[in-house]
Amino acid sequence: MTTKNSQLYGIAALAALLGIFFLIRRRMRWGFLLFSVLVALAEKWREGREMNRIREWMDSAGI
Repeated sequence: MTTKNSQLYGIAALAALLGIFFLIRRRMRWGFLLFSVLVALAEKWREGREMNRIREWMDSAGI
C-alpha cells in the first residue's frame, strides 16, 4: 500500500467516525456532509483501481 493510499484510508476513516459522531449527536447536516466526503473518497479509490486494471490489461496485451 502506498503512502497516498494510506492517507486516503486515514481521511476516509476519520470522516466516517466524525460522520457517525455527528449523526448520533443529531447534527445531521455535518453528519451527511462528512458521509458524502467518505463516499467521494470511495468513488475515487474505485476509479483508481479500475484504471490500474485497464493499464495492466493494456500492458499484457502489448498495447
